[in-house]
Parts: sequence; structure tokens; C-alpha cells
Amino acid sequence: MVAAPLDRSGLLARSDLAGRARVVSLAQRGAGMEARLRFVEIVKDDRPRLLRWLRRTAVVRLRSANVRTLGEWTDSGAYPPGRIVTTHLAWNAEAKAYETVWWNAVWPDAPAPAFQRVAPLPPPPPDEQRAMAESSDVVAVARVTRVERETPSHPLMAELRLKRIVKACDRGPPLAEGATCLVRLREHGPWPDKDLFQAGEDVIANLDWNPYGFGFLVTTGAKAVWTAGGA
Repeated sequence: MVAAPLDRSGLLARSDLAGRARVVSLAQRGAGMEARLRFVEIVKDDRPRLLRWLRRTAVVRLRSANVRTLGEWTDSGAYPPGRIVTTHLAWNAEAKAYETVWWNAVWPDAPAPAFQRVAPLPPPPPDEQRAMAESSDVVAVARVTRVERETPSHPLMAELRLKRIVKACDRGPPLAEGATCLVRLREHGPWPDKDLFQAGEDVIANLDWNPYGFGFLVTTGAKAVWTAGGA
């Protein structure tokens, strides 16, 4: 049996730092586990103003999963890597880390309804593939790991895990097979590409480095991305 849940005002009253954060990593530290978070939206932050501006990251020490005392609770499993969660944290000066303030103080974001494609994206004719590859900065076979925006004001992004790099360029971050890259998706205009990527799908993608923003862009054209093996 555990204590009664706190409402949102009660959670915020106990918190030094609260908001929505992506779980960057989860690792063993000594006898316990620590989660590293990167905040995408902050609701409350009692840190000094300069520290708020410099760092949107926080380390959370998880409560032990070995709950043996009546009334004790654990947040083991509450911070899955890669997910965005809403959390309420209090600073533990002795541990030099944050801790979840209450057993109901962290919950995962509800995932957006996934776009489901009815049929694979067909490849263009071979001559169009060659022309597209010549004009692109990067051509790769990749697995789409996620498609989402971190906050309503952020652009829609696709994360690709590179399985095979067919062509690479010197612009942008260095790429390697097995690494990930982000693609900023166009949702409007003559060549919207927001429906070209579906999480869990393998694609062949022609990409250009975006020098004016974060991530790559799909090479302009309606057939710059197709399902791997879709021929």
C-alpha cells in the first residue's frame, strides 16, 4: 500500500524542476540507476537563471526497485530511453542529482497516432534514381526509428538509423553506418514529404544538408524516398 497520489499543484509544490523531457540515457551508477534527461518544455525551474539558460539537462537518481517496506515506492521503469515523459523532480544535494518527488510524479507522453502507409513507396525508374543521387548530398539505406516533433512549436523530424551509406558528402556532421541522423520534414509547399517516412520502415533516402537549420532535408522531388526492396 502506498500513499495517496498528489494532484498537479501538489506535485509542482514539491518540485525544484518540472516539465517535459526526453530520456537520453539510463545507466547503472554505483548501486543504483540514473536517468539523463533533456528538457523540451520546462514548467518550473528553481535553478539560478544562468544555469537554466546553459543547461536543459538533468540527472535523475532512481529509487530502488527492491521495495520491501510498506508505503515505499519505486520509479524503476518510469524513464524508458528515447521516450518523452512529464516529470516532477526535487534536488538531492547529497546525491548531487534529482529525484522523482512522488510515485505518480512521472508519466509518458501519449504517442501521436502513427501514420500507416497502405502500400510501399515504389522506386522511380533507374535513370531518375541516378539523376537524384547525383544531385543529393547523401544517399543511404536507413531504418526510420521515429517521426515526431518534440513540442508543438518544433518542426516535424524523422530519425533515421543508417544501415548502408551509398553516397556521403563533406557538409554536415560526419555519417557512419549504424549511426543516426535527423531529417527535417516539409509539411507544406509543392513537395511535402511528411508522409514519406513511417517508423519501423526501411527506406532508400536522398538527402541534402540543411545549412540554415538543424538536420538534413529530403532532396526536392516527389520520388526522393522509397521503400527499400520496394522494386
